[in-house]
Amino acid sequence: MSTATTPNIITRSELLHHVAKLHKGRFATIIYETDADCVRPKGNGLLNNDGSCRIRKRSYVSIRTGLDYNRTVNAHLQQSGKDKVETMSLPWGEWLIPNVVIKHKGNFYLRVYPAKSIDVRYSIDGQSVDKKDIAHYLKPKKDNDAYDLGDDKVIVRTVKFDNVVEINADGQCFKVE
Repeated sequence: MSTATTPNIITRSELLHHVAKLHKGRFATIIYETDADCVRPKGNGLLNNDGSCRIRKRSYVSIRTGLDYNRTVNAHLQQSGKDKVETMSLPWGEWLIPNVVIKHKGNFYLRVYPAKSIDVRYSIDGQSVDKKDIAHYLKPKKDNDAYDLGDDKVIVRTVKFDNVVEINADGQCFKVE
């Protein structure tokens, strides 16, 4: 699902350098992979020995990065005719690159503002599976549309660098290996 024609293959350690150069506020596409949020009944055969789920979730999301959270929240409030507020500081970790990269306990996280979920794909042990075939193993979503910003709701996500598969931004594609 890459949008650029020839991906630049980079290492995970090079990701920080390339993320730092992203134009702040521009739209980009990120692909990241995590363990699916599974129900945990014993004997379902989908749990690893460490308790993690064998179902992997690959998310393709249109995002913006580098936005100032306080300004973004207040812009949404102002559009709704509501008073400005002072938001809290970063609740965990520390800014390595303000409004872009958080460092916490030796890990790096990309702070993103999702604009639209493009696609979600699932796999078990590397084999693609249809969501309808595994839906009963997945925990129900708490929010019907996590990307619906509404009048004054700002959605922020942190994506662990270890989970990033690919970023398409500023006409370039960076594939992490």
